[in-house]
Amino acid sequence: MQTNLFKLDNIETTVQPASQSSYQSYKRLYCEAEWSSTLQLYRYLDNRDHTERLSQLTGCRTHAWFARHQETGEVQVFSNNCRLRWCPLCSQAHRNYITHSVSSWLEHARYPKFMTLTLKHSDAPLAHQIDHLYDSFKRLRKRSLLKNAVAGGIWFFQIKQSRKNGQWHPHLHCVLSGRYLDRYALKNLWKKLTRTSNQVDIQLISDPEKTAKEVARYASRPAYLSKHEFAEAVELADTLHGRRLCGTWGTANQVSLKPPKVTEKGDWVSVGTWFTVTHLSESSQDAKDIIEAWTLRHPLKC
Repeated sequence: MQTNLFKLDNIETTVQPASQSSYQSYKRLYCEAEWSSTLQLYRYLDNRDHTERLSQLTGCRTHAWFARHQETGEVQVFSNNCRLRWCPLCSQAHRNYITHSVSSWLEHARYPKFMTLTLKHSDAPLAHQIDHLYDSFKRLRKRSLLKNAVAGGIWFFQIKQSRKNGQWHPHLHCVLSGRYLDRYALKNLWKKLTRTSNQVDIQLISDPEKTAKEVARYASRPAYLSKHEFAEAVELADTLHGRRLCGTWGTANQVSLKPPKVTEKGDWVSVGTWFTVTHLSESSQDAKDIIEAWTLRHPLKC
């Protein structure tokens, strides 16, 4: 299995790591409903498509160990991971990585703005709605209104479902860098491009980190499977399979939205497996120091 280090994995402190037998069980504590729904989804898809994604999911983060950086003393957890789109454990790491990347870009963006583009609710097949949304957005970026005012941006896909009639509601969120954008001109142009909707919202960003956290949720997980009926979850998985859920343009093309694969080598040295360290944390001072350095984010002395 590929072993990767997610430096921006959440470190939860409400539950002691020592109480969990594996890194996976530790991470699952914060997404049990999504984990169960994802298991059900991949079990069905494997039977239907003759694939083996369920075994990838159940094996995610089952092999983990603590590693110390030789120069800084920083302690991180290395683990195997499945990188499946709907895996809630990988989604957590992906979300944290995107939050960091987007927040850093927004800090230096010129008059950063947050824009949401929406389609009018309809009974059209979900795939058709998404195709129409993406095509309309592509044409919007080519129009002078946006082209002349926006130097660059990052877009994110999100989907919701109406509780009243069950209609899907796909939309795009964008963070932008550039000059003033006329809200009414933008609404009129969006209506012209989509032929049905003038639903556009745009506002200045006052808190880059908060905005980055919000949009990162969409990119890492466009919908929560546990909030949908099983048939709807399957429709989501099928429709979104192979589709890009986020992207960049202009000056934001430098922003990385995908966590790199980083193997443990070079300056990182293993200081013990997850199982060994967590189970010795009550009796071994060395194990206690490793856990403390990891959870409190301070250097581990040699």
